[in-house]
Amino acid sequence: MLPALIFLCKWLFRRWRRSSNTWNDSPQLPESVSSSAYTSGPDASLFSPTSNCEVFLSFRGPDTRHEITDVLYHFLLRSKIRTFKHDEDLHEGEGIWPSLVEVMKESKVYVPILSENYAHSKWCLKELAEMVDCRRQDKGHIILPIFYKVDPRDVRKQSGAYEEAFKRHARNFDGKTLQIWKDALKEVGELKGWHGAIADEVFDNIWSHLSENYELMTDELVGIDGHLKAVVERLDLNSKAVTTVGIHGIGGIGKTTVATAVYNRVCARFDRHCFVEDVRETLERRDVSSDSEGIRMIKDRVSHHKVLIVLDDVDDKFKFDGILGKFETFFPGSRFIFTSRNIKVLTLVEGCWLYEVGEMSYEHSFELFCKHAFRMDSAPHDYATLSRDIVSTAGGLPLTIKVVGSLLFEEGKAFWEETLLRLRETSETEVLERLKISYDTLEYEAKEIFLDIACFYVGTDREIASYMWSDCRFYPISSINVLIQRSMIKVGDNNEFKMHDQLRDLGKEIVHEEDTEHPWMRSRIWLGDDTFQVLHNNKVCFICF
Repeated sequence: MLPALIFLCKWLFRRWRRSSNTWNDSPQLPESVSSSAYTSGPDASLFSPTSNCEVFLSFRGPDTRHEITDVLYHFLLRSKIRTFKHDEDLHEGEGIWPSLVEVMKESKVYVPILSENYAHSKWCLKELAEMVDCRRQDKGHIILPIFYKVDPRDVRKQSGAYEEAFKRHARNFDGKTLQIWKDALKEVGELKGWHGAIADEVFDNIWSHLSENYELMTDELVGIDGHLKAVVERLDLNSKAVTTVGIHGIGGIGKTTVATAVYNRVCARFDRHCFVEDVRETLERRDVSSDSEGIRMIKDRVSHHKVLIVLDDVDDKFKFDGILGKFETFFPGSRFIFTSRNIKVLTLVEGCWLYEVGEMSYEHSFELFCKHAFRMDSAPHDYATLSRDIVSTAGGLPLTIKVVGSLLFEEGKAFWEETLLRLRETSETEVLERLKISYDTLEYEAKEIFLDIACFYVGTDREIASYMWSDCRFYPISSINVLIQRSMIKVGDNNEFKMHDQLRDLGKEIVHEEDTEHPWMRSRIWLGDDTFQVLHNNKVCFICF
């Protein structure tokens, strides 16, 4: 009844079953974050400066380890915020300090939990002084203090228990060191913080600061800030209403990039979240039937949680109500984001707010082109005019700009001028014609591999497909590298092939044009109807699966 049903159910079910995924109820310690609270003893290798921590917790173990510190720590982990928590009682000697300083320098938010006996620990005072120093040097660092069962005035003035602590430290440390610690306490004691602290309030403030400092660094995200801001504002994350947003635009314009950036930006605010890629392609390749029990299982699983679900590249084959049901039945505050080339598909979703991703500005187009053509943000003087002519002709489509720029990388001027002429001969609205320019310049072996990936191997492990290509003498290692350099394919974190839907459509169109009337005369068959027609008419002698 619903061709997309099993696809989404099974995808979500696999996510649910995996022990390390975002559907897991149990908080997981990110592999990139080390914490001596989970070790049996001190080890400098645990404090890896490559851990990319976002939040650094400083606390006095005996005071708060099993109270506010543990609650806040697991609250942050469940929200997928990379958090470093250590226990000063496990420190032995000074050898670990340099590595600990590196972790603090890379963290964006510091949360010192200032308790009654915090100042009795030299490690806590050293950490606090280092936080203050990092904040003075880089305003990107934020200190969010928690005054836990202690008066902020005692922290600022080193009175009460803090006065007693410094009397003890005076026996072992010189006046300069003590003054540095006192200055740090005074500065932090004057900051706005929490008294006692409620974990979700602290979390909201931490997330807010992390969002303000969120930077988009990859080449693909040139010029995306405006789109990101607009969509995030429309999601209205503080509202309890269930909100849906539909992102639409022509293929290759950057819809998936915008949706991915939004997802990465806000997913930490949700109890459960998932991003389903290439819905249209999956439905095209698979004949999926109904499974109402699976749908009930998924809804039961998430009905009591605030969820974020992104469905990328949906079309009219995807039945929103049949699969997702009524949006108001989801937990308050849940959010849904859809991307589609067809705005009509999104208008069928009740209450869906529409956002169009338009062409890139000329300035952003030029910057993106230079990143791929020259591997820098601007063009060399002798290529500046030619670069601007190519960008103007290519239009504001990010995919076309990336592919053309990658094609021209390290090529001579004659090749650049020839490419410009070919671009001018193509229709302004025909994206595939422009993308085909890069395909036409490939060697035979690379062309064959490109078509195989487009028709069969998106999502397939690179190594598995390479066995066949090696036997065909297609030299897969060098050919795949060429395709990657040309921005025609990508290889994912799990070694799987990835390809933009427009490039995938280009490959399939090239094969389809081999013979538009007779599927058995084409080099590749991937659709079930075509396969049935070929087998039914006994027109095949070899099929590649």
